[in-house]
Amino acid sequence: MSADTNIDTDTEKKIDESGVEPAKTAGSQSETEAPETTPPVSLSADVKTKLTPIAARAQRRMQRRKKRQSNAPGGERQQDYTALLTEITNENPDLKVLVVDDCGPTRLLVRSILGASGVREFIDASDGADALVAIQNNNPDLLISDVQMMPLDGIELSRLIRKNQRLPNPNIPIVMMTGFTEKGRIVELRAAGLTEVVAKPISPSMLCRNVVVALRNQGGGASTGIPDDKI
Repeated sequence: MSADTNIDTDTEKKIDESGVEPAKTAGSQSETEAPETTPPVSLSADVKTKLTPIAARAQRRMQRRKKRQSNAPGGERQQDYTALLTEITNENPDLKVLVVDDCGPTRLLVRSILGASGVREFIDASDGADALVAIQNNNPDLLISDVQMMPLDGIELSRLIRKNQRLPNPNIPIVMMTGFTEKGRIVELRAAGLTEVVAKPISPSMLCRNVVVALRNQGGGASTGIPDDKI
């Protein structure tokens, strides 16, 4: 019997006894196969041409976002305005907010957002005429109003407030809510004497931002929380 035959016979005996084939030694004929590697993807010139402007636009958006954050009110970077509003309400627990909108759910939304930051006293009005009466009788510290209302809209309401020196506070901070953010409309709103503009649909972070800035300005000139590239 040859040597090869003896090796095969010994291997079969070991398998029969243990049920497991013995591990192959380093000198066995079966070598470990090298793992397969994925070749690098090569983009065609046409694909690169199409991707270049997309990447450039993304880069410009990133730069605009950083610029808006660095140019936040007062030279500050992006802040947690919800926390800032909470600090203001803690220092001014009697802060009164007049909410003017002909849509009841919108008034409730505004009250809920500001209430979560500590505002305790609210006055409701369904249009500009009711708001003038509420200002006269309650002397609120802040006015948040919709633009489109009948019979007296938010723009005319702002003009009447600024012109009427017989009101308790004709310089009351005014935050105007609008779903129309075209440049012409924003210019018109600023000219009416409002303090801040917030775009609809309103978000808690943006509303708190506008309220904080409006209370800081206290009628010291209109600004807007709407990014310039969206006007």
